[in-house]
Amino acid sequence: MPKNRPQTLRRLKILIRLDADHHVGLAHGVRISKILAFGQSKYGSLWDFDISLIGNIPHYDKFFDTSCPVYPLSQDQGTEEERAQMTLQVAKESAADILLVDHPHLTKISWDIFSASNLPLIAIDDEGGDVIADLIFNGTILETYHHYPEMKHKDRIKAGEKYALINPVFKEIPWVDANDLSLITVIGGGDRACEWALKLTSEDGALSKFDSYKKTMIVGGSFPEFSKLRKNCEAYNIDLHQGLSQHSMAKLLCEHSIGLITGGMIVYEALSMGLPIIIFPQEKNLPPEAHYFAKQGCAIDLGYENGMNMAIVTHEIMALMKNKEKRMHFSQKSKALIDGKGMVRTIETLNVFFDHLQKNNLEGIGK
Repeated sequence: MPKNRPQTLRRLKILIRLDADHHVGLAHGVRISKILAFGQSKYGSLWDFDISLIGNIPHYDKFFDTSCPVYPLSQDQGTEEERAQMTLQVAKESAADILLVDHPHLTKISWDIFSASNLPLIAIDDEGGDVIADLIFNGTILETYHHYPEMKHKDRIKAGEKYALINPVFKEIPWVDANDLSLITVIGGGDRACEWALKLTSEDGALSKFDSYKKTMIVGGSFPEFSKLRKNCEAYNIDLHQGLSQHSMAKLLCEHSIGLITGGMIVYEALSMGLPIIIFPQEKNLPPEAHYFAKQGCAIDLGYENGMNMAIVTHEIMALMKNKEKRMHFSQKSKALIDGKGMVRTIETLNVFFDHLQKNNLEGIGK
């Protein structure tokens, strides 16, 4: 069994191609670091890899050991082909055994170059498309985003909610409806999310109301207008947090009556713990997912445009606050849909993959 493979096998060297900034979102860095940390907690020293990083990762020290070599690579640094070749050059210089890629903006150009290198390749993806890899993990719930026409071996595509890369801590701290009504808002990355946060906390914003409710807001470590947001929050008695650990975030989420959140991984995390949520899908690829969760009776979907309408946001917050039965229904439905075990399944699959590489002298298994 992979769990019992000999301790004498040498440490694998992994190069991680990753962007994790305000525009792409810090969640990409969070989920990669949690896969590695959780794998080590499950399999011990067998997952004590040598890690190198390449990409735009200004806050890498929040996710990875500061001793990890980091090779800066921005989106405006040459063409996509040149950036892909730079990645492979770093892989060669660092003697990487495996290339792990979590990057939402790569096209067939990059995937063809990576695949042709014969370097064992793992992809973490959310949208489907021209990805070519030895293993693909896609934890999104919509089947529409699970299509990879370039992949010959479909069994190497691990897709769907069963592979949602949720830190188990969210499942371990279940939501219980509080006696005192309260609202927690979680803002993801991107310029539109930043605009929304400032609009919510403005004089005419939805969060400037509800004086009788406890109000909390969480933003990421790279939020660009934090000083302005903090001033707004202080004016309307909103408890503001930045760059929380996932354990701290889970604890705060479970203590509130409802959540008002931007789309992305936080949706899956909140659903897995049973928090009733209102979703503002602020990026173009997120509305279908928000619509699906609303259709399943798990959440309220504000829609891509209506999330910016403060009258609509205020109405939906008030309606859910007043309806305990609906909150309990949302909670039950969401926990049944997202079981929170995707990280465990991913780790077990990766462990078999790493074991295969070790036994076959680190040769790729083919795409």
